[in-house]
Amino acid sequence: MKILQVNVVYKYGSTGKIVSDIHNSLLKRNIQSIVYYGRGKNVNNTFVQKLAPEILMKLQSLYSKITGYQFKGAYWGTKKLIKLINENKPDIVHLHCINGYIVDIYKILDYLKKNNIATVITLHAEFMFTGGCAYAFDCDRWKTGCYNCPQRNESGSFFFDRSNEQWNYLNESYRGLNNVVITAVSGWLKERAALSPFFQDKRIEVVYNGLETDVFHPSDCNEIRLRHNLTSNSSCYSKF
Repeated sequence: MKILQVNVVYKYGSTGKIVSDIHNSLLKRNIQSIVYYGRGKNVNNTFVQKLAPEILMKLQSLYSKITGYQFKGAYWGTKKLIKLINENKPDIVHLHCINGYIVDIYKILDYLKKNNIATVITLHAEFMFTGGCAYAFDCDRWKTGCYNCPQRNESGSFFFDRSNEQWNYLNESYRGLNNVVITAVSGWLKERAALSPFFQDKRIEVVYNGLETDVFHPSDCNEIRLRHNLTSNSSCYSKF
């Protein structure tokens, strides 16, 4: 099996570390794993590759901020990713946070749909079911079609409110995308995603972020009791 992951960053930041951990875990299990990312330094790894030089990523970002189209300016990153998926022919494409102006989300979803490639979309934030914002707060326009976005700057636009157009682009891209599983990193995010019209016919699962069990694990707390002069029947756990 060959799994291809895509994320905005690799090996740093929350999602970059998660993608790196998944990649290394797959390799340890003798599963072919490839990662493509968009922002940050180049990684010296045969199976990890940046989609485009940083200067091109910055140009894509500038185009998006001027035009207000958060993803449509990502010409180089989109073209490169589609080319790499064609070349590698993965069994599964796993999309994480593909914001950061690295690819045209709509074109990538359309490509995966057209070629019936098994897809996993992990929701680390909400921009995959809104008109552009990562967290909609108490705004619920994303449930029916974003418009008059109260967070236009957060969604990356200097001048224009493209939230309705972008919501409709996503709606069209998800329509007919059947070979897909949506995963959310928390029950709360799954509940939010389940309210989106995009996912009414999609399978949504909660997959929690992993922990480094060499660090976080049950342990004998007698040493803590002795260090803090606690009685033997004192709890080792703080109560909040």
